[in-house]
Amino acid sequence: MLLGFIVGVLNNGDGCSYTRRFLIVFVFFPSVFSRCCSPPVQLVAVTQQALVRQKQVNTKSQEEEEPNKPVVLRKDPSKFLLRRAKVAVKFVTNTTKECKRTLLERLRCLSFDIEEREIFTSLTAARNLLELKDVRPLLLVEDSAREDFAGIETTDPNAVVIGLAPDHFNYEMLNKAFRLILDGAPLIAIHKARYYKRKDGLALGPGPFVTGLEYSTDTQATVVGKPEKTFFLEALRDLNCSPEEAVMIGDDARDDVGGAQNTGMLGILVKTGKYRAGDEGKINPPPHLTCESFPEAVNHILQHLLDTK
Repeated sequence: MLLGFIVGVLNNGDGCSYTRRFLIVFVFFPSVFSRCCSPPVQLVAVTQQALVRQKQVNTKSQEEEEPNKPVVLRKDPSKFLLRRAKVAVKFVTNTTKECKRTLLERLRCLSFDIEEREIFTSLTAARNLLELKDVRPLLLVEDSAREDFAGIETTDPNAVVIGLAPDHFNYEMLNKAFRLILDGAPLIAIHKARYYKRKDGLALGPGPFVTGLEYSTDTQATVVGKPEKTFFLEALRDLNCSPEEAVMIGDDARDDVGGAQNTGMLGILVKTGKYRAGDEGKINPPPHLTCESFPEAVNHILQHLLDTK
């Protein structure tokens, strides 16, 4: 998953409009998109993993160049270029292993200049749906993510919410979810990622467990995270920005790029994080662009997609 930028035309309340650009986690659709025949880019989105992986690459390079000096996290110049282009920032991510507050603290420790209001997560989307349906969920999420569901009643559950929860994916809990669904409880999947990247390599995501519950109960889960259109549209909603004015940068061809493109956005795939050789050929239409790194994607946006007039 990645983070990205959005440019939106906002109204300041006194009848005057002004332009801001937003950093958000998004991917874009490779439609006919040029400065002469389409609206200027109003959003550039980048997934969390792309930015964090790029920061780790920068740090590793510093260690190799100066092995005897203490490592200092370098400021990412591409981020400042986007800020200088007056792009308002919003981070959108599918992560379910931590709450928004913890995610914000982690990104700030990595020297990212970001505010909580600039983060939109699939946990937020799931909470919004729970409040809309007024249900009591069995939460199959990591304990560190439960803070984002504070105030939601969970006793005597009549719904099942499943995210990435390695500590809870055991027979007893999955069987409890199975029985609730058989009794009519809706199955809500925060997302259905096949796998994700850990320090020790790739690992199963929540997708296989969601699919197992769907198969065993003969039901269909409601998915709220990427690559669902509702996720991208909800993230855009408060920015006064249409999908055609947004760009997504991500390392997941299906969930980041494919999902954003199906929503009408422009998508850039970066070869970081969970990217594997050949991923760009797994979606149709293919990404608008495939880049080696996040800075390369940013440079393309600044040089070719932003209306600088």
